[in-house]
Amino acid sequence: MSAQPIIILLLIVVSLLPFYLAGKWIGEKLQPKTSFSRFFAWLVLVMALIFVYTFLLVFIIRMLFPGA
Repeated sequence: MSAQPIIILLLIVVSLLPFYLAGKWIGEKLQPKTSFSRFFAWLVLVMALIFVYTFLLVFIIRMLFPGA
């Protein structure tokens, strides 16, 4: 059994914590439940955060495992 899938899973789990905390912080600062414009700003920022997270995760996995 190769250790590659286990390392990738650990990388995903460990990298979730900072992005979870960043999303929580954005929600506390913007308070999206107060108005539609704040909700829209929160939505745009969360979508950008998801894009950055996915991009960085795939980039790091490709750098660690070129054949993956």
